[in-house]
Amino acid sequence: MLPHLNALTLCVRSKCLSKYFVFPNLERYAIVVNKWQHDQYPTSKTLKIKESSLDAFTKLLLTVEDLSLDSITGYKNLFPVLDRRGLQKLTFLELQDCKDIECLIDTTQLQAPTPAFPNLKKLTMSKMVSLKQLCNVPGVQNLRRVTIKDSLRLQVVFEMENHLHSKQENEPQLLSKLTYLELELLPELWCIWKGPTHHVRLQSLQVVKIQHCDRLTSLFSNSIAQSLVQLEELEILHCPELKQIISEFEEDVDEISPNSFLHALCFPKLTTIKIINCSRLKYVFPMSMAEGLPQLKSLCIIDSSQLEQIFSSAMEKNEKDVVLSKLQSLVLQNLMNLRSFCPEDYFIELPSLVELKVYRCHQLTHFTGKLPPKTWAQLKVLLSLSLKFIE
Repeated sequence: MLPHLNALTLCVRSKCLSKYFVFPNLERYAIVVNKWQHDQYPTSKTLKIKESSLDAFTKLLLTVEDLSLDSITGYKNLFPVLDRRGLQKLTFLELQDCKDIECLIDTTQLQAPTPAFPNLKKLTMSKMVSLKQLCNVPGVQNLRRVTIKDSLRLQVVFEMENHLHSKQENEPQLLSKLTYLELELLPELWCIWKGPTHHVRLQSLQVVKIQHCDRLTSLFSNSIAQSLVQLEELEILHCPELKQIISEFEEDVDEISPNSFLHALCFPKLTTIKIINCSRLKYVFPMSMAEGLPQLKSLCIIDSSQLEQIFSSAMEKNEKDVVLSKLQSLVLQNLMNLRSFCPEDYFIELPSLVELKVYRCHQLTHFTGKLPPKTWAQLKVLLSLSLKFIE
C-alpha cells in the first residue's frame, strides 16, 4: 500500500493504529501520537509519542532524529531494548513520565558494547520516577545539552566505564562537546560523575545549574575542574549537603588521594556565581583560585549558614594580593558564620564594584582590601560599627 510514499506528516490517536500495523521506511516524517501539533511538511525525521506502544515504529527508530516519549511504559531502558544497534541518527531526545525506565543505556548484557546514541546532542528528561542512572558516557559522546528534572530515584548521572581507567594518550576525551548542564529536583542524586574521570574534558561547558539535589556533596573533581575553561555561569540552589564545589580529593578506581592541584585551577570566562541555601558549604573556592577568575562580574551567596569565607586558604599559603578586576555586584545575605571575604593575610582589590548588598552577616568583622570610595562608604553603612577596615 502506497509503495512510493517517502514523506508523511501525521497527527493521530493510538487507538486508530492497528495492533499489527508498522510504519514503512520513510525519508522524512513528523508523526505525533496522542498529542496535538501544527501540521507542516516534514523536513526531518520526528516522532512524538504519548501513551502508546512503540511496536508500530520499529523501522522508523533506526532513522529517527527527534524523538519525544511521554508516559510510555514497559521499557526499562532505551538501549538495547528498542534496538541493539542503537539509535544512530538520533540528535534530540525528550523523555517525560516514562515510569518503567531505570536507565537510558544498559550495556551490562552486551559483550561488545555499541555506541547507543552516537549523534545525540540534546537530552531532556523529567518526571522519570524509576530512573536510577543515566548512562555510560561513551554511548553519548556528542552531547551538547543535558536537562534532568524531577526524577526522584536518580543517583548517578554520568558513569565512566571501567575500561577507561587506563591513562593512555589515545583514549577519547569524554563529554568534550557538552555546553549546558541542568539538574533539578533530584533528591537521591549523590554523584554527577562516577568512576575514573581523567578522560572527562568539559572544555565546552558554559552553564551549570544545580537545584534541589539534597544528597550531592560536591560538583567537580579536580581533574574535571581543570577543563572548565569555557564556564560562564554557575548556579547552585538548595543543595543542603554540598560541602565543596571542587572536591579536595581526587577519586579514581585504584586510589583516593588528597587533591594537590587546586593552585592550577582557572575559570577564565566565569562571569556569574549564584549560591542559595547550601547550608554545609564553608567556602566557595580556595584562595589561589581568586586569581583565576578574571571575568567574574556577579557573586551572590544567600542562606548558607556554615559559610565562613568566600575564598579559603586552608590548603595553601600564598599571601599574594588578588584583584577581581571585573566584579561589579556582590550580594551576601543570611550568612550567619561568614567571618571574612578572604583570609586576613591577603589583600584583595575590587576596583569595579558598583553594587554591594550585605544583610544578616553578623560575624563579618573585617575586610582586607581596596574598594572604590563610594563602595567603602556604602560598606560602612551596611555593616556593624565593629567592622575593622584594613586598607
